[in-house]
Amino acid sequence: MTSLMIYLFKDYIASCFTQDENVVKIVTSIIWLISFNTFPDGYKGMLKGMIKALELQKLCAFVNFISHWCINITLMWYFGIHLGYEIKGLWYAKLIMEYCVWTFYSLLIYFTDWEKRAKLSRDHHS
Repeated sequence: MTSLMIYLFKDYIASCFTQDENVVKIVTSIIWLISFNTFPDGYKGMLKGMIKALELQKLCAFVNFISHWCINITLMWYFGIHLGYEIKGLWYAKLIMEYCVWTFYSLLIYFTDWEKRAKLSRDHHS
């Protein structure tokens, strides 16, 4: 719903922050990227609760470090500067990074041995 609302009200959102027509034009041309970015970002927030309950934060911290500082920065340079996509390239990079992290979180939760984690939790809290 958030993604849809951002996309539907893109002109209003862009004009809230500036009256410069060039900036509004740039923002409205990339707002679809921002809309697609809200889905994995919101979904990751929900997954973080399960990850914390499963005590898998250390692994996720490593994934976030690699994703943000290696994948995202590299893709920002590649798309934004090397390929000349400028601001669109920066958002392409962020979008790819967000979907990579979301996919990793989802796979981590899917492949977790829940019985083992429940036993560890019982033993830890006993």
